[in-house]
Amino acid sequence: MKKNNLLKNNIIYLTSVAIGGILGYLFHSMLARELTVGGYGEFQAMNSFMMISGVFFSAFSYFIIRYSAVFASNNDRLGQSKFLEFIIGKFKWPAWGFFIVFLAVLPLAKNLLHLENYWGLIFISFAMFFSFYASFYSNSLQGWSDFLAVGTIGVLAVLIKLISGFILARIFMSSSASALSFLFSALASWIIAKAYFRKKWRITREKEKDFTWREKYFSGQSFKKALFHIFIFSLGLAVVSNLDILIVKNMASSELAGYYGALSVLGKVILWFNFAVASVLFPDACSDGHLNRPANKKSVFGSYGIITAISLPALLIFYLFANFLVVFMFGKEYLAVASNLWLFGLMAFFLSLLTLESKLALARQDFRITFILFATAVVLFTGIRLADLNLKSIAISVLISFFLGWIAVLMLNVFHRLKYKRQEIVENIL
Repeated sequence: MKKNNLLKNNIIYLTSVAIGGILGYLFHSMLARELTVGGYGEFQAMNSFMMISGVFFSAFSYFIIRYSAVFASNNDRLGQSKFLEFIIGKFKWPAWGFFIVFLAVLPLAKNLLHLENYWGLIFISFAMFFSFYASFYSNSLQGWSDFLAVGTIGVLAVLIKLISGFILARIFMSSSASALSFLFSALASWIIAKAYFRKKWRITREKEKDFTWREKYFSGQSFKKALFHIFIFSLGLAVVSNLDILIVKNMASSELAGYYGALSVLGKVILWFNFAVASVLFPDACSDGHLNRPANKKSVFGSYGIITAISLPALLIFYLFANFLVVFMFGKEYLAVASNLWLFGLMAFFLSLLTLESKLALARQDFRITFILFATAVVLFTGIRLADLNLKSIAISVLISFFLGWIAVLMLNVFHRLKYKRQEIVENIL
């Protein structure tokens, strides 16, 4: 899985991310033009709320990828099918419970985000529910490094979101109505991923359950405990990645939130490409982590090289052509803040590195990473609260938070690698 596939999988997945990214940015460009600046800021706030609220489903994705990677490293397709059959039956009721709780807190979310109505949040709640069921299948494919299938499913889902979002925004000119496009996209992901997986791995529902796969690979491990730890990790990463927009939406004017949301979306083109690189590395890192080894050093350096090769040219483009990019994407209403675009690109670069190193810690189940993530969130929150209420000051405070978080996680992983090396030397001597 490691010798020749890292570059190939990156090329495949980055290509799909590029196509999906173009479609995704057309989606945001269309919404920014169809909605008012304040309406687009409201849409971005709902989007960030969805990302943070979906941490249970995000944790479940990491959970499936991590354990599927073990089956993939042993080429055990039957074990993968039995594992997925077990997981679907075991965790569907917690998903329903989370869904009900999410609906119950909608009044609080509406007031916190200063939304006009509940409809956008209701559509988002159903979208997360169907995304959860899609994750059973799509994340199993990712664990097996089938990035062609994962990328294709993602592109089709974004295409459906773009088409439906354009129609809804044009007809209703409402951020809440536009959020219905998330539901259509989630439904499409679920249907396509389920159909493809069942074609590749046929699940046979037998009366007698077969748990030989668990005894062979995960003897003595508690899936519930592992999922709980991964959930806390996912919550920390989601908070770090999305808290800034929620704070700005709550503290600042709707106009400033709209400006911040727009530049954040454009700057995060770097993050989406780099997130794909981290996603390609993650299954292999999980296979190593299952054997209590640090991730392959060449793969880690290769991933850093690809991230740097993506980020530095993008930052230069953001600096030199900021006015053109902002006007092209969002219109002349956003031109006044275009000069800050490179700061948002740099934010996305450091967040990419923080995400990569965090996933390496997760792959070996080093959950000390959660303390670092929440500490980063505290620094981020404090920095924004102390910053002046202008775009540049807020961006710089968020950038510093991401940089400090990355350094802290990097040190955690470096110390683990050094410790593993010392143990290897001692074992060889003995």
